[in-house]
Amino acid sequence: MKPVLVTGVAGFIGSQTAHALLDAGREVVGVDHLGGALAAERLSTLSPRRGFTFYRHDLTEMSATRSLFGTVAPSRVVHLAASAGVRRAVEHPREYADNNLVAFVSVCEAARHARIDHLIFASSSSVYGANPHRPSSVHECAARPLSLYAATKIANEAIAYSYAHQHGLACTGLRFFTVYGPWGRPDMAVFAFTRKILAGEPLRLFNGGDMRRDFTYIDDVTRIIMHLIERCPEPPPTGPPSRVLNVGAGRPVSVRELVEVLEQALGVQAVCHHAPMSSAEVQVTHAQLDAPWLEPTLRPATTLREGVGSFVEWYRSFHEV
Repeated sequence: MKPVLVTGVAGFIGSQTAHALLDAGREVVGVDHLGGALAAERLSTLSPRRGFTFYRHDLTEMSATRSLFGTVAPSRVVHLAASAGVRRAVEHPREYADNNLVAFVSVCEAARHARIDHLIFASSSSVYGANPHRPSSVHECAARPLSLYAATKIANEAIAYSYAHQHGLACTGLRFFTVYGPWGRPDMAVFAFTRKILAGEPLRLFNGGDMRRDFTYIDDVTRIIMHLIERCPEPPPTGPPSRVLNVGAGRPVSVRELVEVLEQALGVQAVCHHAPMSSAEVQVTHAQLDAPWLEPTLRPATTLREGVGSFVEWYRSFHEV
């Protein structure tokens, strides 16, 4: 069986997806440019594993990426490398253009020349932007992004569709909804709030903590990726083999409630300061889970209390606090 190539393998979702694939007996080739100490720590948990090979590589280098795909000859690609985060994109637009647009075209080009069977890539719930309908359905138009980050993800979906149409490249875009859990991103609320609460630092609660997010636990996400990886989209009668899917829990929770759950798990009361909501943020994210592939056993089942408990246990162990 040919290997699965995972880009962004030292990232949060990438590293956990690689572990899930290795647990299932698949050979994994990981690609990353390694930004930050936590990325190196995640990679260190993968490096000793049998069946894992790592390449440090910049995906914006198109000819080198095409050469890499030719050398590895994977059957599936899970493209999770990207610059993430709504607020950071405001200060680093060129980084997002390079890592989310140039690198994505580079991967699509390499994938079609290598005749990849299935390209799965990370999109985001941010694409729904100013769309007022909740829960958000993949059948609704996503054309009013509120941030540059969201705009790059809409562009990814459009680019993937064009490659599916022109080259028959089977593509699946996954609109992730606020993924959290052990080894998660330090800039995300669960991680950042935990660090600040334990350090006695105040939390900035935008819009008074009334923003609601569809928090989705990492193990539920990797189960869905594992289910989809061998299930390529079939070309419908009137279109190419391309699809986008929501990956969320379908249960929005207010940021204020998240703080309460963290306080209980940590045994420490948070100090909260209120701040106005950023114009790049949305009030609510809520995934509509109506896709026919989403069998009852695949529906995200981890409650916020369970997921936060697992995260806090990992955090205390990792940081020895």
